[in-house]
Amino acid sequence: MSHCALDLHADTCVAGANTLLIAKTGCTDVVCHFSTAYKPFNAIPIAMVATIWDDPTTGQPYILIIHEAMYIGSKLSNTLLNPNQIQANGVEVHDIPRQFDKQSKLALYFISQKRRSFYR
Repeated sequence: MSHCALDLHADTCVAGANTLLIAKTGCTDVVCHFSTAYKPFNAIPIAMVATIWDDPTTGQPYILIIHEAMYIGSKLSNTLLNPNQIQANGVEVHDIPRQFDKQSKLALYFISQKRRSFYR
């Protein structure tokens, strides 16, 4: 099963196989790996993508739209979410591990006009 994970090592969100490509921006970029043992991915499209999250408590599904992500698609099983990019777009990121803060929510908070919803 694939998932979305917070990743400070990426400088933007990287969309994997668990996303649906909505639209490309027309821009591309190069993805370099952490090791020179891997060749870079060239001409990776920058895109708007969607993924779905089901609230484990209510079963309510939420569609999450990620703008300006590097779209890797099936070449990457999971999606990497960059907390800095998320916070720059008005989403609260609570990413302190519970081993360091017992009150940590480990969640993303999306503020709507009607209610606060969250992804964790």
